[in-house]
Amino acid sequence: MKTRAFYSLIQYCPDFARREAMNVGLVLVAPSLGGAMVRVTTNTSRVRTCLAKRAPAQMIHGQLRNIAHLLERKRHSIHSMKDLVNIAEMQGNEIQLTEPVEIVLEGSQDPLTPLYDRLVESVEHKKKRRTPLRTQLERRLKAAKVLKFVDESPNVKPAGLEELPLSFDFGYQNGTYNLIETKALGHLESEPALVNQLVGAAGWGGLLAAHPDPQVGELRLTLVAEFGPHQRDVLPKMRRILSEADTTLVDAANLDSLVHSIASSGQRHGG
Repeated sequence: MKTRAFYSLIQYCPDFARREAMNVGLVLVAPSLGGAMVRVTTNTSRVRTCLAKRAPAQMIHGQLRNIAHLLERKRHSIHSMKDLVNIAEMQGNEIQLTEPVEIVLEGSQDPLTPLYDRLVESVEHKKKRRTPLRTQLERRLKAAKVLKFVDESPNVKPAGLEELPLSFDFGYQNGTYNLIETKALGHLESEPALVNQLVGAAGWGGLLAAHPDPQVGELRLTLVAEFGPHQRDVLPKMRRILSEADTTLVDAANLDSLVHSIASSGQRHGG
């Protein structure tokens, strides 16, 4: 299905008179898909190196976070290219928005990522991308020799929710059947965007806990998430919220804790 949309590049421009700028983010607006989608880079060292900017990385990061937060707050009120131009005209610091460009999106569930990768990420930065989180976890499980306890892409059917298209990365039994979902969240710059993702996971966790699978029994969701350094402050509060919704939050920086839990409590298939 084709969808009409428009986008602006978010640029870092330390000296506007020289017109020297770097693409550091993207705002994509597709009204039929629910409003604006925003992503900004977390690689401030790239900005400082390429533009010879002497400002502290934390200051650049703060400016990127502020524009991302502003656009997230206004995401449902940006309906036209003129709305985006009005926001662009309000920017008075090093962060600028380019003139909006019309585009036609074709059949992608995540239209932001391919456009962001093409227009914002440099080839050099792409080469340095981390291994996908699911692969990282699988390698850890294999190295610890606990894959014998783990189902890949488990097919669960919670009672009453059989028609829902559920998908999980791994599952293991230890008296409760634990469903593991991996998710990279470090690219989210604004706290509301991060909280929305985690609250959504809590909603699913509570739903699964209330609807056992007749075959494997009680269900519990474990969210393994990759976070950025700018997101650490909110994690203790979100971990408590998720726990109250029968959902376990595991920081990808501490995968060993999950691997140890599976090794010590996991039951063999059919056990």
